[in-house]
Amino acid sequence: MTWRPIFDAAVADWRSTLITTAQLLVAVVASVALLGMVTLNPYLLLGFSAVQGLLFLAMACYGAVTASRTSCRVCHAAQTQLPARARSGAAGDLLRALARMTTVAAK
Repeated sequence: MTWRPIFDAAVADWRSTLITTAQLLVAVVASVALLGMVTLNPYLLLGFSAVQGLLFLAMACYGAVTASRTSCRVCHAAQTQLPARARSGAAGDLLRALARMTTVAAK
């Protein structure tokens, strides 16, 4: 068992990087909490209070990934559920532009 798959996932694309970052932030907070609770060291307990803010950063990372995946699904669903004649008009142009924007943003 090696760490190689984790590092490969971290450099794959921005979504994987954000998820890996969020998981590492949560691990840091959990480690400081565990050390503080086991040792009852007041400095580690104070450190735990200080690093709890990293959980908000982790939630923001998860939220960014979830929002990007949701917008891509909504755009794809809207584009595939339109009748063929609606896809060729102005609504189709708008949906294609939206699909290009979400594709570019996802890369």
